[in-house]
Amino acid sequence: MEELCTLFALTSLESDAGWFLAHNRMSDSRAKALRRQINQLCHDLRPRAIALVEGFGIPVEWLGSAMLAT
Repeated sequence: MEELCTLFALTSLESDAGWFLAHNRMSDSRAKALRRQINQLCHDLRPRAIALVEGFGIPVEWLGSAMLAT
């Protein structure tokens, strides 16, 4: 769960990075580092993706939904 919480926090920061940059609350290098950290966490979580989906009780029917397509 700690990794998922960290992933949520990092993606939240990344989505608001423009505000943080505009108000000098984050440096450019830190903003760029967010994407690298997010990618690394996703890589680390990938082997446990099915267990996480099952653990959260996400119905199998939802896994093929258009909402999840990228």
